[in-house]
Amino acid sequence: MSCLKFASSTPANGCSFAAFRKEARVPQNAWLACLPGWVPGVRNVVNGIEVDPPEEDSPDLIEDAVKFALEKDPLVNASQIRVGARKTWVRLTGAVPAASERDAAEQDAWCVFGVDNVLNEIEVKA
Repeated sequence: MSCLKFASSTPANGCSFAAFRKEARVPQNAWLACLPGWVPGVRNVVNGIEVDPPEEDSPDLIEDAVKFALEKDPLVNASQIRVGARKTWVRLTGAVPAASERDAAEQDAWCVFGVDNVLNEIEVKA
């Protein structure tokens, strides 16, 4: 397996990143679309990562990818959030101290490739 290579450019309106790699784990591929929300100035991510061997988007893989995205997001405490998936639908439950964390978790779920709907049932408890 080769290293992850990023090609970046800096257009007038911000940065873009492109990632290319043969990858054996879908979650690492699926969450790349979350990067623009986490890195200041990034406007777009081109995901050229190929999963080898190809895999279908299963609920288990989508669930793992959402969990992975939540764990990587510096705005979210993933230990407070539970993730469930049925087909391409994701359900988020748990409790967080701020609405901004609840919203960030939902955004992370939406940015995972293969997710078609997100049911955000995370409660905000101060």
